Amino acid sequence: MLDLEATNNHLMLLVVAGEVTGKIWNDALTRQKCSYAAWLEAVDANEVSDVLLS
Repeated sequence: MLDLEATNNHLMLLVVAGEVTGKIWNDALTRQKCSYAAWLEAVDANEVSDVLLS
């Protein structure tokens, strides 16, 4: 969750700086997508655990 928050903040800083194209933007966007995917995996794992514990 902390990594996702950090990557979102970094993207927003790039937007404010007008850096929304090029390698820096693409690298930041790729990192944010990976962070989001990892967060979704964790959420899905918790949902499965919750169902099994019920």
